Amino acid sequence: MRLRLPLEFSVGILAALTLLFTLSPLNFPIFGIFVFWGAAFLLGSPNLEGVKKIVPPTILGTIFGIGTFQLFTWAAPIAGGNVLLGTLVNMVILFVVVTVLVYCARIAIFSTIAAAFCAFAVFVATAAGGYGLAPHNLLNFWLAATLMCCLGPFFAWASVALTRPATAPAIEKKIEEEGVSHN
Repeated sequence: MRLRLPLEFSVGILAALTLLFTLSPLNFPIFGIFVFWGAAFLLGSPNLEGVKKIVPPTILGTIFGIGTFQLFTWAAPIAGGNVLLGTLVNMVILFVVVTVLVYCARIAIFSTIAAAFCAFAVFVATAAGGYGLAPHNLLNFWLAATLMCCLGPFFAWASVALTRPATAPAIEKKIEEEGVSHN
């Protein structure tokens, strides 16, 4: 019979293992794992269907993050150092980018738009915090954020799999049936 871990213990073990991603040279933003670990449970029990709902919009959200940062960089000279003008230009850029991102939710594969928004936020935090592989650039920030976000559903699945191995329910049912027939 296989040992079944309490959920609290399996989650604790997996959470501790995420710290390995923070070691050099990776320096990955593990908060992305935790955000999408929780998101997998928000969609119900973590399974392949949930992954299919989360991963495409997640990748889309981090791509839109790259686009936003690049547009901010290109638009910066327009403001000429004026903070108010720079903020207004960035507001227009963010309005356009977020509007297009929300419109993407009309495409079935991206319909879980909350995942795209969370991934966008993880990308921004990754870039702002300087996480990811060196040299620090938009591609490496994107890689770090996207990988961590996409690992979240795997950690959610693993936390449940360690708690309830696939064979456990069948074994328990057989033991219960045998126990009933002997009484």
